[in-house]
Amino acid sequence: MSELKNFLKNLNILIVDDDKVSTLVLKKYLDGVFNSIHVAENGKLGLLAFLQNKFDIIVTDVYMPEMDGIEMIKKIRQVDLEVPIVVITSSDDINDLKELLNLGIGRFIQKPITKSMLINALLDASSRIVLKKRLIKEKEMEIELLKYRDRYHTHQQTMAYKKEMSLLKNDLEKKKLSLNGYEFVFNSFYKPMEILCGDAFIYRYLGDGKILGVIMDTMGKGLSASVTSVLSVAFMNHAVDKSLENRDFDFITTLNSFLTYVKKVLLEEEMLSASFFFMDLNSLKCEYAHCGMPSILLKNVKNKVFELVSNNPPISKFTSNISTICIDLKDVDSMLIVTDGLVESFSKDENVYLTSVSDDFKDSLFYNNFENKFLDAILSFSDDVTIFYFKRMKPEKLWEINKELNTDMDEINEFLKEMDDFLRKKHIKDETLSKVTVSLYEFLMNAYEHGNLGIYVDKKHKLIVDNLLEDYCRELEKKCYKKIFVKYGIYYINGIEFFGVTIRDEGEGFNINMTNRALENIEYFCGRGIVLSNTFVDALYYNMKGNEVTFYVRW
Repeated sequence: MSELKNFLKNLNILIVDDDKVSTLVLKKYLDGVFNSIHVAENGKLGLLAFLQNKFDIIVTDVYMPEMDGIEMIKKIRQVDLEVPIVVITSSDDINDLKELLNLGIGRFIQKPITKSMLINALLDASSRIVLKKRLIKEKEMEIELLKYRDRYHTHQQTMAYKKEMSLLKNDLEKKKLSLNGYEFVFNSFYKPMEILCGDAFIYRYLGDGKILGVIMDTMGKGLSASVTSVLSVAFMNHAVDKSLENRDFDFITTLNSFLTYVKKVLLEEEMLSASFFFMDLNSLKCEYAHCGMPSILLKNVKNKVFELVSNNPPISKFTSNISTICIDLKDVDSMLIVTDGLVESFSKDENVYLTSVSDDFKDSLFYNNFENKFLDAILSFSDDVTIFYFKRMKPEKLWEINKELNTDMDEINEFLKEMDDFLRKKHIKDETLSKVTVSLYEFLMNAYEHGNLGIYVDKKHKLIVDNLLEDYCRELEKKCYKKIFVKYGIYYINGIEFFGVTIRDEGEGFNINMTNRALENIEYFCGRGIVLSNTFVDALYYNMKGNEVTFYVRW
């Protein structure tokens, strides 16, 4: 953070606001923070100043005379897609928010603002500039110092990483299974420390409510450990695929086959910590083999946490067998399985996170709550981190409304206005209202564009760049007779009241992995709103097909 603050002193900032008092306050807050501060009284003057000078960051209001902030941003985006823009506004108008999101704006500050709010938003915005400059500098050093051989080596590592990621099969990320009156939801987290690391996983859906999960953490040196993990998950994926093809999956048989295989792969000095678990959600049983891993945490319906310690040592070249244990899930609310990279990391209070993980898990109703807790607590991860999170719930309906929409932009916008009016009459907090309306808009547009109209993400990105998306959608919707089904209401989950929304389209299904591109590439527009909405809601899940999404916000 101190590095970013020092970096700000080299940047030039443009403030666009017609309120002189607000401008004076902003200048006072930013005095000494930036290299230079330039002020424009409206969007027209702000645009002129930007075109005549090179500013690194822009802070703007929305409503101004002559040219408002949105129109100014549109014109700036025509010549510069990268300059970070922070929007300060008192507006929570859904039309403004969706237009700003489509312009690539992801940082908003609600009036009245404080100095810390402003500085934090600008630090966040400037991190993109730091990243870009670092990447440029690293590329220059690579060209100057490493030459062809080192560039080739980097390319090979990147390709190896892509290969590794392609083998980490995850059928369950943010997925929901509805069985026997319950909703079973799944989340995962993966944070490697190196391009190739010792952690690996697969989470496979076998059909009929059956799930196989494998988490591995190879204890060895460098690339050797990574190779062991990659070969291990490749074998498990092949075994699963063959058993699905033959319809003869058996957990014990698969474990024994894996042990026979991996003993040939492991070096004498290597060991493999691993967790294998087979869940049958129809019978509510889980059979597992836990080999030298941190304890599995189970939370029951009475919010009491239990630990399941490893029932096997780490796997080595000399392991003769792997034993399993079967547990009943009938009283289980949620389950947490992690590698040691999480629990051995140090938290801000200078204790290892192992001392806090059980309490944070207990106090978290959903995975998002837990993730926020450990990311806030831990200074930096000491090793690769892999997490699997499972929750069983039975939302109790207080009231529920069903709505059927045509694939029509005007009809969707009218519904959004109705929902905004409806929620305001319920007197919910402004912050909650904004989160719900933005999330509702994003998921409805996802159902409209990607679902029923069948616009793929790369096509949408190009249409946005060319400013042709709306016209293209309007033409497609004339020949589209598919429906969008919306269900919303108040639900009790674990005794807590939530506003829940389910949106289902009649398309082929949404691939949530495309949202990763929005995180990896700041110039890629598709998926940003979905990523942003995930931070707004308490829980977010898709059905297995990917054409239905459900989210919950605490009421």
